[in-house]
Amino acid sequence: LGYIAILAAALFEKNNFKLTLFQKIVLLGAAFCAFVLLLLSQHLTWDAVGEGVVDMVQGRYLIPIFPLLFIILGNYKINFNINYPVLFISSLAIIYTVSTYKIIDRFYIGNCIETNEFTCDAETVNVQGMLATTNPAIFIQGGNLKTDSVAHYGKSSLVLSEQSPYGFTVPFNNLNFGDVLEISVWQKGQGAQLVVASDDTTCGKLYYQSGEFYYYDKIGWSRLYNKILFTEKCQNTPLKFYVWNPTKEKIYIDDLSFSIKKFKQ
Repeated sequence: LGYIAILAAALFEKNNFKLTLFQKIVLLGAAFCAFVLLLLSQHLTWDAVGEGVVDMVQGRYLIPIFPLLFIILGNYKINFNINYPVLFISSLAIIYTVSTYKIIDRFYIGNCIETNEFTCDAETVNVQGMLATTNPAIFIQGGNLKTDSVAHYGKSSLVLSEQSPYGFTVPFNNLNFGDVLEISVWQKGQGAQLVVASDDTTCGKLYYQSGEFYYYDKIGWSRLYNKILFTEKCQNTPLKFYVWNPTKEKIYIDDLSFSIKKFKQ
């Protein structure tokens, strides 16, 4: 709608000048050269060496170029009696109303239709050696790594070592296109990785890994967090989440938080 209003003004506003074909070619060439130089400046400033795409250009950068193009489109023959202030005010009112509705719906009301979540504090292990969670129907692997020597909260945590580098293993198959997977865990030490992987050939080999931590607490534990928007065109893909210690040092992990949010398509 915004583009329609702008083009209507460029095409139908009555002008008192007439450009020759040569003048239009000069203006068009100037606009093209300015656009190429703009891309070059952003490419040299922001893009990594060898980058094949100029991906840091924003629309406001093009504002000085558009007047040259609008002059070329100047109308000096057809006279439309258009009230341009009313046209632009109406267009802006509609655009801002729709934008406000979409922002409120997305970020305040939300369109999440289902949430599957649980936490695990590594405190309770059942007779099969599985860790209990806040969901009584879900038990996860890693009970054999339980230790009472260090804990974030409570009395226990899991210790990942070179001999046993995987813990908090959660197999699941209810992740579909458009779902959001959120995972967080606390670590004592450095180097733990949050991994989501699948070897299912029907959807291709999927692998997500993150070792980014967001902050330390006052007792020296760091919080690892990762959010994955599932963009693969797959349904009920079998996946597995686990915490991985790729180092040779011991890492203690505790207080897993696991969540899958499903949204309106």
